[in-house]
Amino acid sequence: MDGLGHRLKDAAMSHAKCGVEGVRNDGASDNMGMIAATAAVAAFALFAAAGEPTVLSDGAIEIRFASPDEGLGCAGIVNRLTGGERFVDPQPQGGATLWEAFLRDADAPPTNAPVRISNRAPAAVRRAEKLADGALRLFFEGVDLPGEKGGLDVVADVRLVGEGRSEWRVAARTKSRRWTVSEVRYPYLANIGAGRAVDLLEPSLGMGARLLKNYGADAASIFFPYPGGYPMVGAYMRGGGGIYLGAHDPDSTIKGVLFRRNQEFCFTRVAENIGVAGKVNAVQRYPVVLQAFRGDWWTAAKIYREWALGRKWTAKGPKASRTDYPKRAAELDLVFVVGGDPASASNYVAKLSSGEWKDLKKIVEWTRWGYLPFDCGYPDIRPAFPGMADVSRWSLRERGVAMMPYTNGRLWAKDSASFMYASKDAVKDADGNVPVDFKVKKHGREFAAMCPFAADWQETLASNILAIADATCAGAIYLDQVTCAGARQCHDASHGHALGGGTWWADGYRKSISAMHAALAPRNVPIISEEGGDAWMDVIDGHLLPNMAREDEVPFYPAVYSAHTTYVGTNIMPEGLEFGVYFRSLAKSVLYGVVPGWMHWADRVKYAEHGAALRRAGRFRAENRDFVCYGFLEGEADAPEGAYATRWTDVKRRREAVAFANLTAAPVVASAFGRKVEIAPYSFALAEK
Repeated sequence: MDGLGHRLKDAAMSHAKCGVEGVRNDGASDNMGMIAATAAVAAFALFAAAGEPTVLSDGAIEIRFASPDEGLGCAGIVNRLTGGERFVDPQPQGGATLWEAFLRDADAPPTNAPVRISNRAPAAVRRAEKLADGALRLFFEGVDLPGEKGGLDVVADVRLVGEGRSEWRVAARTKSRRWTVSEVRYPYLANIGAGRAVDLLEPSLGMGARLLKNYGADAASIFFPYPGGYPMVGAYMRGGGGIYLGAHDPDSTIKGVLFRRNQEFCFTRVAENIGVAGKVNAVQRYPVVLQAFRGDWWTAAKIYREWALGRKWTAKGPKASRTDYPKRAAELDLVFVVGGDPASASNYVAKLSSGEWKDLKKIVEWTRWGYLPFDCGYPDIRPAFPGMADVSRWSLRERGVAMMPYTNGRLWAKDSASFMYASKDAVKDADGNVPVDFKVKKHGREFAAMCPFAADWQETLASNILAIADATCAGAIYLDQVTCAGARQCHDASHGHALGGGTWWADGYRKSISAMHAALAPRNVPIISEEGGDAWMDVIDGHLLPNMAREDEVPFYPAVYSAHTTYVGTNIMPEGLEFGVYFRSLAKSVLYGVVPGWMHWADRVKYAEHGAALRRAGRFRAENRDFVCYGFLEGEADAPEGAYATRWTDVKRRREAVAFANLTAAPVVASAFGRKVEIAPYSFALAEK
């Protein structure tokens, strides 16, 4: 029992009929009384009158709720740290949203659309209670469901915890034998920006976030799932500060964040044991943190960093102090990609390990190293080309270049002979069918997503990857479609997990990847997966950023995790791209601590100028490992016109430095810590305090 469940049970003094039976992560009955206590919480509870709004304030943030008659929705959020900037106002059409619940009809086919109910639906009782510690508890008792009056109870908590920070939790249950909760959205905020444009920090694959300037009500709706490559964070900013919103979930529960048109926002939690009468768990055990802050998106990133650096995926400490973190990942200077037979791969390695390339530490991803075409036969992608293992051994021993074979950690080809035996471990929909998760039209192949909690798949995945590593003499392993792909709901009870939501997606992958990591890390063989993501950061050593950074992309993940993992890839195709544009994108990524490269063209004579810039980027990284390899990215720094700069501290936060890039064709003189630094055209420099 934890979180809201504890507090609601402690609050219960009567009306046991409003209790709910929940389910722990292990599926056991919890009987927490999470919707308990419609009676007095204690003699000191303060009740909001029927027509009177309720306000929570600590001097830094003010949160206003509509009256019970209007639905107790969130009707106002003000950042007092920035002179009273308003971030939520009542919706123009009246009323205010706070939560939404989606319910499924057990008597209807699973494919039927769920019914949506909100805090403004008719209810027997809607009331607010302020507790002695200043928390606000909002009760919605006897909410009407289709064909059933009073079938749903919801309790929501909002608790101020100091310095403009609040924590939000919700619990929902039905008393119906017909309707079951499948999803709860909370907090649901509407009319953010109070009718005016804001700057939005929005989750993104790759470096973790985009900064959308002048974000308005006409923006398209977009949903981001988790676990996967998107952080569960957002921030709305205006007037020198903003409102941070983060799901601080240490167990990586299946969830998502939704940004809707008309400047609406919510976190959504998938219920556990969907459709199982009496066992549905729609309790949010972790807090959603809503915090007023002064500053910009870097401030929001540090709020998340303060929390994230105490979680299970960072518990082993920074990579500089970890004995199980492969140095080959931490001290990587450049990364490349190649495909084809051993002769073409060895020729590529020979070019990139001689002359001016020679002394830089490199990994080359080998995308197609066997007879099957790329994206064709997962997970059966062996055997390797004859001679591949010989090339890998030669490349590492003679040239110092680690070969990284491509593997896939998620899919199984549905038309393969082996799927007859594997289908029992595939993700199932509510009808018990195996949906198509991924298609490759070129080869006419369809793939199923495998359930990471299924024990046989866990063993198959780990043993297959380790067998590939041995057969190819791998110097690193690329494990695709794990960190980038959002969790799927699975409704196969034989896998042993809660149906629909829960922590099982993250838990299952953690078990199989931990087995791989335990075998490979002592051999200095890192595991690298696609995109950012954080749920498995302690057993996945690096994160590939496969696409050229967009102009609105910001280094959210490096700002949070730069000292704990390695980000790889500045994939910029120079064809038709002006050199200055190419270098700007490359340089900014390097100053964020990203390993430059993941390119297939670097040996071509026509791109000699681009290749030379890439070498300068790799050499800058090699010469400043204490900061850009092992340190913390702290923010942007002042730089002269034509240059860009970032601030760094070393892993112990005892030393400071500013990293510079000259983005022009002329020398630039910059200064930091009272010293001047001359930077050559299209080059880098670092000044340490």
